Amino acid sequence: MLRYPRLRKLYARELAPAVMREHKREEIERMRDDYFRLRDSQWSGKGDYDAWVASEINNAKLASFASSQTAKVFPYPGATPSISANGSNNAILWAAENTNPAVLHAFDAGNLASELYNSNQAPGSRDHFGAGNKFITPTIINGKVYVGTTNGVGVFGLTH
Repeated sequence: MLRYPRLRKLYARELAPAVMREHKREEIERMRDDYFRLRDSQWSGKGDYDAWVASEINNAKLASFASSQTAKVFPYPGATPSISANGSNNAILWAAENTNPAVLHAFDAGNLASELYNSNQAPGSRDHFGAGNKFITPTIINGKVYVGTTNGVGVFGLTH
């Protein structure tokens, strides 16, 4: 459902494709203007979404099918993934498995069939970090991955 009423009205009209594209372009420009006006008048100029608002907006939709998947099945309650990348390169999908001990998984984000790492792989349980917990999302900051547990935080990064 479109929450922006001007776009909802526009999509309800039957227009030739070229005319529809031009009207959508105009509405998107109005939305950008609205955003910048609100940012400056009500959000103290805080521009957290400036880059997104300035990016190209089109008719993109989420695919109704998976373009990649892993053979790994995450037991209840599943996993909430996080993505890290170096710009648009070397993307990694991180997911914490709610088991005891918890398991941090790293997959090639472009090919989820390729598991790059999991915290059960290191010898001697070196990378075990405690019992899992429901709805934990790995957080990536400055090249380190942080994962909450029932009584602490596991921190992962390159060893030197």
